[in-house]
Amino acid sequence: MMYKTAWLFLLIVFLTSCKTEKVSLKEGSRTFYYQQPDLTDPKSQTLVTLTQVEDARCPEDVNCIWGGYVSVNLEFDLRGLKKKQNLKLCFGCPSPKPGDTPTPADSDINLEGTKYHLTLQSVKPNPNTKTPPKKEDYEVIIQIDKL
Repeated sequence: MMYKTAWLFLLIVFLTSCKTEKVSLKEGSRTFYYQQPDLTDPKSQTLVTLTQVEDARCPEDVNCIWGGYVSVNLEFDLRGLKKKQNLKLCFGCPSPKPGDTPTPADSDINLEGTKYHLTLQSVKPNPNTKTPPKKEDYEVIIQIDKL
């Protein structure tokens, strides 16, 4: 009988210790800088980091036939849950293969049951042949809306 009581007690402790905290991002227009984590929710320790910028836009001091493209990768680090998710957004990206859908400038992401719509608003600085930007110079503005 004592073993059953001990097991029941351990089961209750285990079930009450499980937290199903939902992740939340700060909504609105947000600025991200290359490789600088942005703590979006101190309670759940969610970090968003701009991990990559691929800039193939036409430099501002050149006349081009095609405007080019710029893509960014964001990493969502749900540290309390030991999970990471990545999201790629792009202005002007070509299709990877004929018939495929190109990477969009906006997308939805589901973070532990909460859905968000992210829209790439701008990527600065613009490329220039005289002074090409370094990765750490990039500033990316993303609009975050909770669905």
